[in-house]
Amino acid sequence: NNPRVLDREDSELDKHDDPFAPREGKTLTWTKIHMTLAGKGEESERKLLDNVWGEVPEKQTTAVMGPSGAGKTSLLNILAGRASTHGRIKIESDVRLNNYSVDPTNIKVRKLIAFVAQDDSLQVTSTPREAIRFSAKL
Repeated sequence: NNPRVLDREDSELDKHDDPFAPREGKTLTWTKIHMTLAGKGEESERKLLDNVWGEVPEKQTTAVMGPSGAGKTSLLNILAGRASTHGRIKIESDVRLNNYSVDPTNIKVRKLIAFVAQDDSLQVTSTPREAIRFSAKL
């Protein structure tokens, strides 16, 4: 079962241009996530994320939990397309939506993958859907 690769011309990502429209779910999977900080001078490189993998089944909410400094935000930023290789940071990843290989930094993909940061200001009276929609609109 070979995964299919989406290219820029593929209409699969164009089905929902409105990021807030109701849509069918997609399974998000990631493997081989590596984030490395190159050393300065004599310093050796530091592995910030090393071979991280996971899955969010369609129509499911998932929590990423761990101690401070474990790389939770770095992982989420990679998956949501907010982080890419630059300067001393090198990022490698295999991210898939419904087994299609995708580039999270592509704007069409970024419309499909998002997360609510723990420090976002949310209304106590909001439903979970309203809170996520508010955060996404920010």
